[in-house]
Amino acid sequence: MDTAALNSLDLYKQFEEINIPEKQARLFANLFARVQKTEDLATKSDVENDFKILEVSQDRKFDQVRHELREEAEKIRREMGDIKSDLIRWMVGISIGQSALLASLIFGSKLFGG
Repeated sequence: MDTAALNSLDLYKQFEEINIPEKQARLFANLFARVQKTEDLATKSDVENDFKILEVSQDRKFDQVRHELREEAEKIRREMGDIKSDLIRWMVGISIGQSALLASLIFGSKLFGG
């Protein structure tokens, strides 16, 4: 007789001693025996190891996301710098054009008697 059977028999007797009906006591004892025979039960150390593995995996993923975000932020900064340079060039060009137009209007009006 294996230990699961002994434990379930002891459990059954304990249930009967505290006046749990026979059907319920037998059901609980059988369930207890099944649970003990199940090989897929995780121990505390199994759960702790799995948690550590999950934690390491999540840390790696978070580090990867942080790295990707830094790269994207740097890319956006470069693009903003390029846009700023283009905008300054356009503004300088337009200012020169406006000055030339204004100068030609002023000198043109003086030349043509305006």
